[in-house]
Amino acid sequence: MKIKIPIKKIGVTLNLVFFFTFVILIFSGYENYAKAASNVHITEGDQWSYFTGTEEPPIQWNYVDFNDSKWLKGRSGFGYGMGTYRTLLSDMKGHYQTVYVRRNFMINSPLNVTDISFSLICNGPFVAYINGREAIRNSEPVPIQIDLTGFAEVLHKGNNVLAVQCSNADINSDKFYFAPFFDVQEQ
Repeated sequence: MKIKIPIKKIGVTLNLVFFFTFVILIFSGYENYAKAASNVHITEGDQWSYFTGTEEPPIQWNYVDFNDSKWLKGRSGFGYGMGTYRTLLSDMKGHYQTVYVRRNFMINSPLNVTDISFSLICNGPFVAYINGREAIRNSEPVPIQIDLTGFAEVLHKGNNVLAVQCSNADINSDKFYFAPFFDVQEQ
C-alpha cells in the first residue's frame, strides 16, 4: 500500500515545525540564537548627556543607573574658541574648567566581547569610566587611544554607560575641544 502525501502539505508541516522550534528556543532562554553579535561604535557627533562643571556633578554620575534626564543633551565635539563645534560651550571660558559627559550603550553578552577601544581628544586632563569603574586617567592634554578589553568584566548584559570628565588645562584658555570615541566588538 502506498501513501501519497501532497507536496503542499509537507511544506506547511515543515514550516510549522521550524516555527515552533524557533518559538521554543526563544522562550526557553536561548535568545542568543535569534540575535546577531552587537557592535558599539560611539564617534564624534553622537548624542551625549552632559553637565557643565560650574559645580561638582551629583554622586554616582558615572554609574549606569544614574538618572541624567535633567542634564543637557549635545553632540560630541564639545568646545569653544577657534574651530567648529557640534556643541558650543560659549560660557565655559573663565567660568568652569570641566565638562562631564555620559552615554549609554547596549551589550548582548559581556562574555562575547572581544575588543574594547577608547580614544579621546581633550585639551587637558581626563578620566573615563565604564559603569562607574575608572578605566583610564591621563593628565596630559594630548589625543590618546587605548585598549580597554580588560574592562569587559564590568560590562552588563543590556544597558551600560561610558562616562568621561574632561578638563581644560587653563580655565582662561582661548579654546577648548573635547571628543570621546568608543568601540566594543562582540562575536
